[in-house]
Amino acid sequence: MNSKNKKSQVTIFIIIALAIIAVVLLFFVARGDVKQDELISPEAEEVHSFVMGCIEKVGAEAIYSVGAGGGYYFIPELSTEEGIPYYYYDGENKMPTKAEIEEQISQYIDADLFFCTEGFIDFTDYEITYDEIKTQTTINEEEIIIDVNYPIKIKKENSTTIIEDFNNIEIPVRLGIVYDSASEIIQQQTNDGICLSCTSDEATANDLYINIFDYDNNTLIFTITDENSMINNQTFEFNFAVRV
Repeated sequence: MNSKNKKSQVTIFIIIALAIIAVVLLFFVARGDVKQDELISPEAEEVHSFVMGCIEKVGAEAIYSVGAGGGYYFIPELSTEEGIPYYYYDGENKMPTKAEIEEQISQYIDADLFFCTEGFIDFTDYEITYDEIKTQTTINEEEIIIDVNYPIKIKKENSTTIIEDFNNIEIPVRLGIVYDSASEIIQQQTNDGICLSCTSDEATANDLYINIFDYDNNTLIFTITDENSMINNQTFEFNFAVRV
C-alpha cells in the first residue's frame, strides 16, 4: 500500500471518529447531560461567569427580602403598616401558596438582575446585546433553585456566542421547611387563639426559632428564624401576621 492510500485511510478514520464524537455529544446534549457552560466558547466564558455570579447575588437578596416580607416582593393590601402580610385574618386563611412565593422571588430577580450586570459596561472588549430577563424559581425543602432565561449575544472580534439559559443556580436556604412550618401554624389557628405548644413543637421538630410579638390588641407577629440558612453571615427570617 502506497503512502497516498495510507494517508487517505487515516483521513477517513479521522472523519469517522469526529462524526461519532459529534453524534455522541448531540445525544448527551439532547438528554441534558451536558451543561450549557461546557459548550460556551472561551471568549464568552468570562461573561457567562459574571452573569452567574450576579444571579447568585441577586437571587440571595431576593430570597432574604421576600422572606422578610412574608413571601412577598410586592406588599399585599392586607398587611400591617410595616408591610408584614396577614396570613390569618378574622377567621380566614390568607397565606400565599408556595407557587405564589416562587413567582414573587422570580419577579424580584427579573427587576434587579439588570442593575447587577449594569448593561455589561465593564466588558469593553466585547460587543454585547441582551434581551428580556425571565426567571423561574423552585422552592425545595433545603434549597431554592433558580433558572434564568436571559438571551445574550456576545461578540468579540470574529467570534459570536449566544447564551440564553443560566440554570440550576442553587441558593442554600431552607425556605420549603420554613414555609411548611408557617402553614402548620396557620392550620392550627382557631378562633380561641394560637396553640403556643404546637408552635414550640413545630420549631423544635425543624430546628427553627419562632418568636411571637404583640403588634396590637388583635394582631400577633410571627418571626421564624432559621440559623441553618445563612448567606454572608445573614440569618434567614420569615415574617407574617395573625389577626386573632
